[in-house]
Parts: sequence; C-alpha cells; structure tokens
Amino acid sequence: MAKKRDRKQEVIIVGTGPSGATAALELVKRGKKVLMIETGIEDPLGRGIFHTYKNLYDKHLFFSRSKEGIIIDRALTLGGSSAVFSGNAFRPTKSFQDDLGLDLEPTVQETIDELKLAPFPNEFMKGWNGTQRLVAAADTLGINFLPQLKFIDPSRCNPKCDSCMSGCSINARWTARDYVRKAMAWPNGIDLIMNTTVEEVLMDNNNKRAIGVRVSGNKDIPEKLYADTVILAAGGMGSPTILQKSGIEEAGKSFFMDPMDVVVGFTKEKGPWKAMTFTHACEDFEESDHFMIGNVKGEGAWLSQMMRLKPFFKNILKFQKRGLYSMGMFTKIADENKGSIDAKGRMSKPMTDNDMRNMKKGDDLCTRILIEAGCEPDTISISTMIGGHPGGTAAIGTVVDQNFESLKIKNLYVCDTSVFPRSPGSPPVLTLIAMVKKWARELDIA
Repeated sequence: MAKKRDRKQEVIIVGTGPSGATAALELVKRGKKVLMIETGIEDPLGRGIFHTYKNLYDKHLFFSRSKEGIIIDRALTLGGSSAVFSGNAFRPTKSFQDDLGLDLEPTVQETIDELKLAPFPNEFMKGWNGTQRLVAAADTLGINFLPQLKFIDPSRCNPKCDSCMSGCSINARWTARDYVRKAMAWPNGIDLIMNTTVEEVLMDNNNKRAIGVRVSGNKDIPEKLYADTVILAAGGMGSPTILQKSGIEEAGKSFFMDPMDVVVGFTKEKGPWKAMTFTHACEDFEESDHFMIGNVKGEGAWLSQMMRLKPFFKNILKFQKRGLYSMGMFTKIADENKGSIDAKGRMSKPMTDNDMRNMKKGDDLCTRILIEAGCEPDTISISTMIGGHPGGTAAIGTVVDQNFESLKIKNLYVCDTSVFPRSPGSPPVLTLIAMVKKWARELDIA
C-alpha cells in the first residue's frame, strides 16, 4: 500500500487493538484521513508459546510483576492483545452499561451478528472428556456452567488445538488485525506505522489543544506527526503513560486488571482429559460477588503453575510422579480500582480485603467442582493473581468526559479500557468493539 503519511492527517490513532482498530474502521468509513501508530510489529501468529512470548508479548511486563507481585499479560503487536486472547465474547451487563453511561445493546448485537459470534457446536464437546466431566460436576453441585460466545469460526477451528493464546495459525479466531486490514483496504484507507512508540501528545502554544504526537524508535519517520485529532487506544497501561507524559497527572491514579487464579487438580483415573480452555463459565456470581469461574485445559492449568515456581515444583512434579492426570479451572474477579501506574509503566496493584474474599469464594467453588469431577483433594493447587484486562486508568469523569475527550486538552480522546469506570469482571473485547462503534459514529470532529 502506498505511504500516505506525508498527506495532512485528520486523525492519529495510537494503538491497533480492538479499540483502535474499530475506531479506525469507523472513521475511515466516514471519509476521515487516518494514521494509525503501533508500537509493535505484525509478527506471524501460531508459532508456539516460545515464539509468542519472545516476539508478541511485552517482555518486561510478562516476566516481571507489579509491586505487590501480580503478573500481567499484555501483547505489543499489530492487533494488540487480541492477537493472543482466548476468543471469549461477553456481553456487558446492564449495570456496567449504566455505569459507563451508554446503551450498547444495539452495537453489541450488531457485532455478534457481523462476526457470527457463537458458542462452539455441541459436537466439539464429544472430544473434550475433561470439559464434559467438569460441566457435569458443576451441574451436580447446582452450579450453572454455560457455553460461551466465541470470536472463533468453528468451521475453521481445530477443536484439538487449544492454542488461542499463542495466536491462531489457521485464522479461525478474529483479531483486531482483521479490522485494521479492512480499514487499510477502504478507499483512501488508513496509513499504518509500526514499530513506533508514541511518547507524548503535542499541544498548541496554549497547551489547550492536541495537534499531534511525538514518537520514537523509528528513524524512517519524523519525530513529530501532526493531525487535527488524536485518539489514544493504547490500552489500560499504554494510554495512561502517554497521558502522564503529556501533563495529565490524574491519569493512572486508579487501576484494575481483573486478576485470575488458575486452580489445578489431579485424578487417578487415566486421561488424557481433553478440553479447550475457557469454553464454559458460570456468571451467576458476577453481579452479586464480583467473580466468575470457568474451565481451563488441564495442561494449561498445569503450565500456569510455572509462573509461580514454588507451587510448580512443590505440587506438579510431586503429583506427576504419582501418575495422575490433570484438570483445571479459573476464578476471575472484578477487582477494585485501587492500583496505579506511573509514566514509566511501573505498576502497583494491591488486593483489597473484598478482592481477596471474592477470589477465595471462586477458588473454593473451583476446588469443589474439581473434587466432584474426580480430582484427589490433596492434589489441588492454585496459581495466583495473573492479570489480563488492565483498565480504569483514564476513567470517565476523572480524566475524560462522557464523550471520551480529555477534560484538559481539546481534540484529545481516549477510547479503550482506560475509560472504564470500573472493572466489568469479564473479557472486554465485545464491550470495547460495541462501545467504540457507537462512539466513533457519533464523534463530532471536523
């Protein structure tokens, strides 16, 4: 595609994840001249775990922790974390839409229809004896496990694969790359610059209006890029660091990340306990107790223990020597906005008493289900506090207004999980697409 960055851009969008990609597609359909900037590269997907973490993930964040020890996964590549997400699509609850101040039902349903989001077909379950066992055990205990909507085309999916989180090599799973490519192919489509880091927002002489961005890391382009409107969609960790470097000190003062515990148990009954991760979940406790539980492939739960070396060596090796077979589950909570992130990306994320109490409720339920499914009680172990959905760092009413525009700088917008007033407690991709579709179509820019 021909380079167009020498033309006068009307809009600069920072970030190519679900939010940025949706905004780009919607605005280019309106005839806007759009430049997208991505800090990562378009690395191939589906080359295995080692390649994925080496080339797609934010190495500093994956191999380090928050001040309090919480691990967080974040991909820095074309398509953002959608390149490596599990493909779950959760409808935003009515209460979350009320807190957001938006009725998203029309664009939620539009997105479900457009991308043909649906649970996996029943025939897939025939090959997942581990999943069947967990669903049956939950039902026995009166816990309602339901199939989840997926950003995955079952006609292309290999139900024996379960490699969504290292990228789908057969293009069965939707990623934001699909929207970026559509936006590039649109008449007079977007321009895209990759491997380029946005450092700060440029402002006019009065520091009241955004006029572009300053970038680094790419010697082939100017350090300063100009546009009439700047939209930050760099995610719940990327956007607040840019905002702080641009003089908006309120950004990053609150922070959630939907922490997850992975619970693994072992059974004497010979496996292999086949499953696919995150196909079923119970949302009954989402509104009342702010947590949800679901299934994880046994091997995935086993490998998650490696993030916590002590339980890995203490439990996994011990039980493997006994010739036991693994099954896994997860608890994910809607944590309170008590964390922070600074301009250098350093995180603090304390867990409140409510957070810990809700996580324990979920872990206890997972343990009961695993034991009911045949796991030995003394084999249950937990890999704790793995975060995956950072947000709340530029919340509506604190950093941006109801139209997602900065309260301090005109023509500067934020349209990712940063603006969420609280954690939704579930995967946010469907919510983000629906939210940005509605917002971008109504955005009043010249």
